[in-house]
Amino acid sequence: MTRNKIKTSQNFDSLIEDYNRGIMMLCEESLDEVNEVQKKSLEEQKLRFQLYITIAQYSKESSKIIVKENIKKTIDSFSTAFSYNPEDFYGAADIMIWTLSIAVLCDLEIGYLKKIKEVLENEGVQDDLLDFLLKSYFTDSSLGGGFVQKPPYENLQIIFNVDNEDEGLAILQNYLKNIWYQEHRGDKDGQKSFWVGYHKKSKNLPKNDPNYHSRNIFFGYWAWETAAIVKIKGWDDSSLKNLDYYPYDAVHW
Repeated sequence: MTRNKIKTSQNFDSLIEDYNRGIMMLCEESLDEVNEVQKKSLEEQKLRFQLYITIAQYSKESSKIIVKENIKKTIDSFSTAFSYNPEDFYGAADIMIWTLSIAVLCDLEIGYLKKIKEVLENEGVQDDLLDFLLKSYFTDSSLGGGFVQKPPYENLQIIFNVDNEDEGLAILQNYLKNIWYQEHRGDKDGQKSFWVGYHKKSKNLPKNDPNYHSRNIFFGYWAWETAAIVKIKGWDDSSLKNLDYYPYDAVHW
């Protein structure tokens, strides 16, 4: 039994095992023997692995306690490894939004939210969605000023000042059904998020098949920001429960 609604031949337990092994190997790397650029690259890889483990734990129906412990590890890596390059925002936007949204949904201690805020401020990130999420904890947050990655996230700008629950839920329904995956897939501007299509990958396919992959890499597709918005707004999200990509349990566990 899993929370994942997307058909796939991949296995979340194997993915978690693979990425935990990868983190152990990265930790065993002799940092004294690599330069600063290589060291930073290793730390960023560890951050990504830890985030993917966190999401896969949710996808496989792990408890809030387990997901919470993993997002804490992710934030610890985020605070030391994350760097923002405006010229390479695809992927970076997802890492920021997923990390912050999951932190909100796991009811983390304020210190972890502060770590995220400080990293984003120090990196000069300007993003209206991140700013909205942070303002529910820090009224002095001033990260607004556009979107790091417009598709699909700019479609949520209209909801920030919506107080009417029915209106807000209608916006989120449309976003989940018609926008979130489609615009990540590149339908709008041709740029595609790195994880799109991961559910199709399989090591059981012929090696010359474009969807062949030697490892499990699909960690689950979740529009974490939609659930974080619902939690902050205090809306009844029962109408969103069965929609693909909506992490309903993360609001209610």
